[in-house]
Amino acid sequence: MKFLVAGDPHLDPTGPSSRIDSYADACFRKIQFCIELAEKLKVDYLVLTGDTNGEGIESRPFRIAMKSLMKSSRIPVLSLIGNHPGDTSRSRFSSWETREIGDFVVSGCFRPIIGFHPLLDDQGVRVGSFLGLNAYEYRKNSLPKEPAEDNAKVRVIFSHTFIDIPDPDLSYSTKDLKTKYPNLEAIFAGHDHQQYAPMQLQGVWVFRPGSLLRTSNDESSQRIPHVVFYDTESKQYEFYPVTVALPPNKIFSVELKNNRIGAAAQIQSFHDSLSKMEVKSSSVSDLVWDLADKADSTTRDVIKEDLLSNGFKR
Repeated sequence: MKFLVAGDPHLDPTGPSSRIDSYADACFRKIQFCIELAEKLKVDYLVLTGDTNGEGIESRPFRIAMKSLMKSSRIPVLSLIGNHPGDTSRSRFSSWETREIGDFVVSGCFRPIIGFHPLLDDQGVRVGSFLGLNAYEYRKNSLPKEPAEDNAKVRVIFSHTFIDIPDPDLSYSTKDLKTKYPNLEAIFAGHDHQQYAPMQLQGVWVFRPGSLLRTSNDESSQRIPHVVFYDTESKQYEFYPVTVALPPNKIFSVELKNNRIGAAAQIQSFHDSLSKMEVKSSSVSDLVWDLADKADSTTRDVIKEDLLSNGFKR
């Protein structure tokens, strides 16, 4: 069986304030890329590692367009349930059905990876199982209580939890998973936004592809997102760069971000100054432009552009 696994998508029409590009456009570009690559590689499933809906999708047009894009995939899409508000509420796994991710499931965009699923060989014969470990589904390192013969069938785990990284609710160790599932060969973990090189622990390959959408300059500024292909028949894997992703300096620019923040503060300061002024012979427009001329050079042009766009003519 062949999988293409993409890290946490964090789909959202606005995105985090740390980004300076169009986050909505990035969402569509990257999901389109994953769908096209999955079809090109002829995988059995495109898998998303959870936090699919990020902070929650307020925009109806964005939601409709994203649903349409996902349903266009000729490859079945599977998704884990993550810990972000778009996937679960108040740390309760059972809440996923009422969140945005539940709406996507009902709409036929993808299926959730809950419990055990059949793992097939190239001839369609069942040769094992793959298992989903979702956010808050099992607490304090507890695992599904299934008969030993079912556990022995598990060869692949998809997890929206840390693997081998301590966390009170969202963490499992490769050693414990291998003990529980003796024929386990590969783990694909989401939740952690950073990308790590694949490693083999306890005879199990552990893949952490990192988030598909980069959400902060601190945790993921110097990387281009990748997705990972895995073939359970040959046990071969390959990482593919998401070629439609913009370089880090185009989405996280501290200088540009600071300039924007500084410009906003200057404009607010102008507004405050105007409210305290007694306008006599000069027009308000002239006063505003006089204030703009006194701004520092790094923000003056930004402020003047804002004034022109708001109807202040000199």
